[in-house]
Amino acid sequence: MTMRRPVPKNPELRPRTVGEILDASFHLYRQRFGPLLLASTILSIPTLAASVLLSDGAGAALGDYMTAAMRYMEASGSSGGKFSPAMTEALNGMMAQARDVQLYTILSSVFQSVSRAGGCLAGAMIAFAAVRHEPTPSGWTMVRGSLGKLATGSAIHLFAALVGAFCAICLPIPIFVGVLIAPACAALVAETGPREQAVTEWRVAPLRWLARPDAAGIDVAVRCFSLSMHGMTLVRGSFLVPVVLFFVTAIVTVLSVGAGFVAKSWGVWFVAQHYAEVLFLPVIGIAFALWYLDLRVRREGIDLAEDA
Repeated sequence: MTMRRPVPKNPELRPRTVGEILDASFHLYRQRFGPLLLASTILSIPTLAASVLLSDGAGAALGDYMTAAMRYMEASGSSGGKFSPAMTEALNGMMAQARDVQLYTILSSVFQSVSRAGGCLAGAMIAFAAVRHEPTPSGWTMVRGSLGKLATGSAIHLFAALVGAFCAICLPIPIFVGVLIAPACAALVAETGPREQAVTEWRVAPLRWLARPDAAGIDVAVRCFSLSMHGMTLVRGSFLVPVVLFFVTAIVTVLSVGAGFVAKSWGVWFVAQHYAEVLFLPVIGIAFALWYLDLRVRREGIDLAEDA
């Protein structure tokens, strides 16, 4: 005789399928669009400012790289299949321009991680409020609640971006890492780990301010590992994470390409691309917060603990 799992008093706090998580994420996003847009826009201001400041240099570096690549192709075409001094010179010029492009790419990733963390933190707050049947937090409330967690969240997203960039040729690696860190921003919002709690009790304020993001990052890493290192969790997550990121990336790409047709400068295009991403970042935060709650329900029974 099999025993049935008791039905929790809160119907929103329950195990969810991947399809239910996706459906609930877009539903909450549409319902709370205004506060989410305000919060993610304000939290992305540093990224927007950096996009404007770096746009001209990044555009010029990319243009110079393309010019150098064309010179290399012309030199290789006229060399008759032999490696000539002209090819060597053109290749060295192309590699020099590639370093400049890479520098701007790294800087862009650093600043983009700030806006991505802000959007995901705001989305997590909305998800938790909806599941707990609490009033919807205002945009300003989400901004205030995110500021102390923004540094840690940015570091997490930067790590994910670097793994994706350097391991893209072997997709299982970024997918595995993505599944492991998917609950990170939700855990930042919902929990205060033992290391972060210990740091907050330090009496020297400057040391507390400097050490708290690192302590929170360690706590979140341990928490994500404990929640996600499970066979079926990794299988389900390896489907959920790429699907969520694909939807958001596809929408952002379409909007960015459309902006590229009408933009008259690199600066306009960078701003348009940045804001297209800001619009839909909270969807990722909501989805991964629901995923975090799903993991806690399945592995820790928090739905039944609330009823006790």
